[in-house]
Amino acid sequence: MIDATRFVMDYEAERVILGTYKEERTAAEISEIYGIPIAACYRKINELTKAGLIAVAGYKVSSRGKKVKIYKAKLEDAYVFYQDGRMKVRFQVILSMAEDFRNRMKNSPKPVQPQPNV
Repeated sequence: MIDATRFVMDYEAERVILGTYKEERTAAEISEIYGIPIAACYRKINELTKAGLIAVAGYKVSSRGKKVKIYKAKLEDAYVFYQDGRMKVRFQVILSMAEDFRNRMKNSPKPVQPQPNV
């Protein structure tokens, strides 16, 4: 699970997630549907992509003939709960995303363990 409390309290991030949860959409489509300025929309898409909550699902050609990315939320469930007097949210990502994360962690260099002094 990903602790993503900060995204739920962010109107634009919440709209990007909701806008890509059931359908794949471009940044321009999200911007138009939810009234988010396009620059802010791209910033949120970057943040959410880095957090693993959305991903590029493919590409399409815009009305101007430009190749643009299509985004899709990578969520199964969201959990809202209170802990230590604060509201928290955790998102459960789709299993294929979790598997990809585990593989990247497994293949990353392992930290050097200190040798005990004898």
